Order: sequence, then C-alpha cells, then structure tokens
Amino acid sequence: MIDLQNVKNIIAKQINVNPVNIDDKATLGGDLRMNSKQITSLMSNIEAKFDISFSLSETPVGKETSVEYLAYLVKIAVDNKIPYDDSVLEA
Repeated sequence: MIDLQNVKNIIAKQINVNPVNIDDKATLGGDLRMNSKQITSLMSNIEAKFDISFSLSETPVGKETSVEYLAYLVKIAVDNKIPYDDSVLEA
C-alpha cells in the first residue's frame, strides 16, 4: 500500500532527515532544499521502490512539487500499473 509516509521515508533517507520533520505540504526544492539532481535521483528511487515508471513530460515533478502531491502521483501510478503476466507468451 502506498501512503504519504512511504514517500516521506524515501525522501528522508535521501536528504538525511527524520521523516517526522517533513511536512506534508513541503515543497521539494523550496522547503526541503533539494536541487534538480536530487529530485531526479528521488524519482529514480521511487520508480525502483514501487516498480513504476514516470514520464517526466507527462508527470512534471520539480522544485515546487509538494510531498503530498508526489505521494498522490505515486499512488496513481501504482494503482494503474498493469501487472506482468507471462502466461500470454505461452503458445
């Protein structure tokens, strides 16, 4: 299950802070002071953790993105993920 706390934990680990110190409304670049490289790395970590993929042109995440909005995007991506089914390859 994806929730806000999961996303906060990933962010906290990346920027070396306690997750309880991350406000839901905090912005990645403003409040959490993440630079573009850190945000890109964060997105890669989230994609790997939840086995999802974001198209940055379709899902813009940047310095003004809030933690709660990012968690929302992750939940949508996970909920809409098509499970891999190798049985369709069997002939």
